[in-house]
Amino acid sequence: MAHLVVAEEQAVRLRDRVDHGREVRVHPRVDLLEKYDFSLDDVTKFEDSWDWSNVHGYDFSSRHVDQGRCGSCFMMATTAMLESRIKIWFGEDRQISLQHRLDCGFLNEGCHGGWGYFDGLWIENYGAVSEQCAPYQASASPDGCAQWSRCPKIAGVSDVYYVG
Repeated sequence: MAHLVVAEEQAVRLRDRVDHGREVRVHPRVDLLEKYDFSLDDVTKFEDSWDWSNVHGYDFSSRHVDQGRCGSCFMMATTAMLESRIKIWFGEDRQISLQHRLDCGFLNEGCHGGWGYFDGLWIENYGAVSEQCAPYQASASPDGCAQWSRCPKIAGVSDVYYVG
């Protein structure tokens, strides 16, 4: 619960966020979060539940994807987290490609499984492309990476760390 609260507290403070000397755009719906006091000092102020998919009628959560027969659940979790954070922080609904990382990501085992942490490291170093450019096929191809070489990077992360 504490990690979620910290994340929510960070979302509230985003209005004042500055990134490398430029102001970061924040979704206007983040105003919905400002009525909440996310202080860790008094847990009695917390609501009984919190649902990012319905914050006063607005859905900050990510899309749902059927992984098919591909063991890409680790990648889907990383993608859902990143898509949701982009929506909360920047107000942009971006669909990040899983297929690009399945075919190009050498830190995990493609459809044979992997670790979300390594997937995050791959995105940190190489970025993520759009689902539209590299649509999910529920299979990995060792020669498939070349077909995505023209896909522009649409997202990235600057710091990956393990929580757990």
